[in-house]
Amino acid sequence: LPSVETLGSVNVICTDKTGTLTHNEMTVTKIYANGQTYEVSGSGYDTKGNFLQDNKKVSPSPLSLLLKCGLLCNNAQFEEKKKQREVIGDPTEAALVVAAEKASLTAKEERIDEIPFSSERKMMTTIHKTSKTMVSFTKGAPDVVLKYCDQIYLNGKIQRLDRDTKKKILRQNEKFASEALRVLGFAFKENPTKENAEQSMVFLGLQAMIDPPREEVKEAIKKCQDAGIK
Repeated sequence: LPSVETLGSVNVICTDKTGTLTHNEMTVTKIYANGQTYEVSGSGYDTKGNFLQDNKKVSPSPLSLLLKCGLLCNNAQFEEKKKQREVIGDPTEAALVVAAEKASLTAKEERIDEIPFSSERKMMTTIHKTSKTMVSFTKGAPDVVLKYCDQIYLNGKIQRLDRDTKKKILRQNEKFASEALRVLGFAFKENPTKENAEQSMVFLGLQAMIDPPREEVKEAIKKCQDAGIK
């Protein structure tokens, strides 16, 4: 009874967000690459979804290398349980796997080495063997990844990354962040060694994601507000 009386006098509720108000299933919803912004449809870990520009469906082919980077520089895995996909690993990395799967990409390249993520470095790199060469893929905080890039991948060609283009990318990063999206930057390097894999990289683009709210959250919050609870 004292507990019920206490609940009756509540005027502020502080709640955890992830997994409580949200699904705890990060979803890539926007991509910036080739100087353009793309939207990605679909929610959670469902692999059904399209790539859009101006609300029109477009081919994901121009985004293949960026999506492949997110797929390979990744330690998340899925397993089927009771007809549901459950992620083993980080939900952010799971979102990158799903985004690549929406473009029908698979991880065929053998991983040779890894430079793990750390809170000090704010990025992670994996080194892979392809049929022709070695390649490293890096993901991390966009400003940190950009700092180690001197080239950019634009429409299938590698070009010099100038100061104005870096500023444009950082502005786009800020725009995504202002929309409550979590943003990661991606880069690659051909024929790397473990020692130089994160130097003089080629910038690929940004992937921005969000953890969608549960359907019932809107109504629950409205009830609290109607009762005068903050």
